[in-house]
Amino acid sequence: MFEGSFSGAYDARGGYFVSQEDQDAVIGRTVREFNVCKNLCAALTVEAHRIGVALVALGTSLQGEPQEVARIAFTNQSVPLSYQPAKLIVAGVVDEAKIGKLTEDLRNALSEHRRLSEAVVRLGV
Repeated sequence: MFEGSFSGAYDARGGYFVSQEDQDAVIGRTVREFNVCKNLCAALTVEAHRIGVALVALGTSLQGEPQEVARIAFTNQSVPLSYQPAKLIVAGVVDEAKIGKLTEDLRNALSEHRRLSEAVVRLGV
């Protein structure tokens, strides 16, 4: 008949009802998914901020001393902290593909977070 973990019973009023145990399982799973998603959104936001700080610092350096950034970025010498963003970009730590994936992952996580937030409210949690 029905497969899965559904253990609802038929109600004489013409429909199925969900046991308290099944309802608690749905609420627990939804709250867990919501918390995992919230943590993922926070981690992705932190990473986006880190990349943004590097890009702002690089932009500031390029506006001030572009020739110095170009000289330092493509050598293996140790560099002052203000030129580290150039090294990150050259080393591939910050690149267009990573930024694209990060923003897509963040957009998807935020969409899922919104959906789960609505589900949590509907469940009365």
